[in-house]
Amino acid sequence: MNVVVISLTDREQTLLSDSVLTMIENAGQAQRLVCDTESQKAIDIHIKELQALNRKLCTTGIR
Repeated sequence: MNVVVISLTDREQTLLSDSVLTMIENAGQAQRLVCDTESQKAIDIHIKELQALNRKLCTTGIR
């Protein structure tokens, strides 16, 4: 795993978090539109990855 270190302002970090939250919301909407379980499972995995990323942004930050 490669680790990249970058420095962001609080505003930039907030913008990134807001963007990830929007992607989570959009994925949830998409999940409600599909009927097959395979697509729903794939979207669920994607949502969980996005949630983990947002937690990382909010708890550890990017400094």
